[in-house]
Amino acid sequence: MRSLKLDGTLCCLGIPADMDFSPVMLTMGRRRLASSGVGGTLETQEMLDFCSQHNISADVEIISAADIESGFARLDRGEVRYRLVIDMSTLNAPAD
Repeated sequence: MRSLKLDGTLCCLGIPADMDFSPVMLTMGRRRLASSGVGGTLETQEMLDFCSQHNISADVEIISAADIESGFARLDRGEVRYRLVIDMSTLNAPAD
């Protein structure tokens, strides 16, 4: 906590075994504590392996980098059903 700058946030991913700091450390320097129950690399790999074994995948629509503006417009209109994913290999491709 002490290493955080003014208005800094300590974000814990996964569940730490122990956290040892005084609550006054949160108010000094206007520090924040945030967390996510999502695990680290090992847990993420286990989840990906499980999904692979059970044919679980995300529903996505892949768009080219040139289509970003139309993608945003479709998002605004609520026309995107799942998730838009930008194919980063098209980032430097010339526009059609």
